[in-house]
Amino acid sequence: PDRHVVVAQRLRVCSAAYMALGASLLIITAGDGHREGDHDHILVGFPLWMAGAVLLQLSFAAARFPAAALVAAGVAQAALKELAVPTILTLARHWNTIDLGFHINH
Repeated sequence: PDRHVVVAQRLRVCSAAYMALGASLLIITAGDGHREGDHDHILVGFPLWMAGAVLLQLSFAAARFPAAALVAAGVAQAALKELAVPTILTLARHWNTIDLGFHINH
C-alpha cells in the first residue's frame, strides 16, 4: 500500500484508542457521582477525546500533509504506549464502583 495510506491507518487506529480512553474516563466520571478526583478524570478524558478527533481529521489529510501526518502518527503512537496502561488500570480500579443504571444478569 501507499505510504500515505499506511500513515492514515495508523492515525485512525490511534484516534480510536484516544477517543475510547477519553470517553471511558468521562463515563467513569458520570457514573461515579461526585467524588474527589472527578475533575482529574474530566481534565484528562476530554483532551484525550479531542486529541483523537484531531488525529481522525488529520488522517483524512495525510496525503496532503505527509510530514505532519507522519510526525503526528509517531508521537500519538508513542504517547499512547505511555497513556494506555495507567488509564486502563484506572478504569479497572473504578469499574466495580460505578453504577451506569443497568445491570447484566448472569
